[in-house]
Amino acid sequence: MKKAAATCAPDGQLIFVTFSTGSNLKMTAMKKVTFVVTMVTLFAVFYQVAPHIGIAERYTYFMFFLSPFPVLYMGYVILKYGKPSGNTFDEQFYDDWDYRRNGKEEME
Repeated sequence: MKKAAATCAPDGQLIFVTFSTGSNLKMTAMKKVTFVVTMVTLFAVFYQVAPHIGIAERYTYFMFFLSPFPVLYMGYVILKYGKPSGNTFDEQFYDDWDYRRNGKEEME
């Protein structure tokens, strides 16, 4: 029988899961954000594909009415555990691309 114990750090940022086999699995807050975003995206893709693969309409309707809850939870997880950018919009126009603003982008 395998035993598992989970503990959270006082700040809630780090989760340790220890299995009886001796392996340790660390899940940081950003990994949690990535996991939730991935699962909600897969839910949305499955919802879009469901009518084409023969899923009954009642299940797609159920998924449609259920869809706001995963999206709201994803937003909550991103706001709570997401890492904010260290740059302001005026310093760096795109956060994921190394592009510095030169002032020519200002609208007149």
